[in-house]
Amino acid sequence: MASEFHEEGITLLRSVVNEALLKQTSIWGVLYAWLSRRSDRSMTRWIESDLDNITSVLRFLKYKHLFPSDTFTDAARYKRLSISRRFQICTLNDAKYNSLAEVLGICERKPFLYWPLVRFCISCPRSILFGGGRERGLFRHAFSDVLPRSVANRIGKSGDLNVPNLFDYEAVKNKILASDFMADFLNMDAVAAINPHHLDDETAEFIMRCATVDAYLKTL
Repeated sequence: MASEFHEEGITLLRSVVNEALLKQTSIWGVLYAWLSRRSDRSMTRWIESDLDNITSVLRFLKYKHLFPSDTFTDAARYKRLSISRRFQICTLNDAKYNSLAEVLGICERKPFLYWPLVRFCISCPRSILFGGGRERGLFRHAFSDVLPRSVANRIGKSGDLNVPNLFDYEAVKNKILASDFMADFLNMDAVAAINPHHLDDETAEFIMRCATVDAYLKTL
């Protein structure tokens, strides 16, 4: 943190305030997380494994072996690298993590993995990424001329709405249950048992992704 303060000075302090506002915590809480490297440990776990998200939806899947808990193989080899370097490796190997897409014959392309763009984003100061007390500050600024003002200026991803409140999940669930395509991949009994009025974030996102895959398969 000392090296960042030397390079960024007041802009780093401003980003600390922004991060505290976004996370609804104190400035001291943000500083403590940075200085104690608690933020680093949390990021390391996120980079190397995704066990929590996978475990929450595993009951819906037939082909459980397609969803490994390790985000990338041989994670132990990279333990001595910096977090930013490990994040680069994780991101650039992301196609391996999407093994379901390969099974379905979907050829995946990720334009945001263009290396000069990745390198630029990694080197961006926090004060730019948390521009104006908003996440994705640089992205919002770049598209401010085409984004609605309510979207460009909001603090989080979806304003005051949580993921489980965004769609009619009962209708989405019924579409999945009626799908001939998804029956080969999902445990339909577990899907049928979903209560669309009491969803956690992971289940809500999962059934929306299932509906997206179903819609794509119908176009083939």
